[in-house]
Amino acid sequence: MSQEQLIPFSVFKPSDNRTSQQAPSRPALILFFILAFGLSWLFWLIPILAARGLFHLSSPFWFLVIGAFGPLVASFLVTCWKGGVTALLQFIGRGLRYQIGIQYLPVIFLQPDQPKHFGNLAFSHLF
Repeated sequence: MSQEQLIPFSVFKPSDNRTSQQAPSRPALILFFILAFGLSWLFWLIPILAARGLFHLSSPFWFLVIGAFGPLVASFLVTCWKGGVTALLQFIGRGLRYQIGIQYLPVIFLQPDQPKHFGNLAFSHLF
C-alpha cells in the first residue's frame, strides 16, 4: 500500500501549489508572539485597571473585544514585514477564500450566540 492509499486526504499533496510558502523564521515567530500578546494585553489591561478603581471606564467591553484581535493584527504586521504588501494581500486573500460546503452554512449562521454568553460569564467578575 502506498502512502496515498493510507491517507485519503492530505494537505501536502504535490498538486496543492504550496511551493511558494515557506516555514516562518524564528525571529518572525518570536515577533509574532510578542506582538500578539502585547497588543492583546495592552487592551485587556485597561478594563482590568478600571475594575481596580484606577480610573472610570464607561464601557470596558469594547476594549476586551479589540484585544481579541491582537493575534490577527500581529499576523498582518509580521506578514507585511517579511513579504511586503504583496504577501499581505495574498495572506488576506487566502483567509477570505470560500472553502466550505454549502450544506454547512446554516449551521454556521444559525447557531446560538454561545461565545458571547461565555464571555459574559468569564468576565462578569471584572465589572
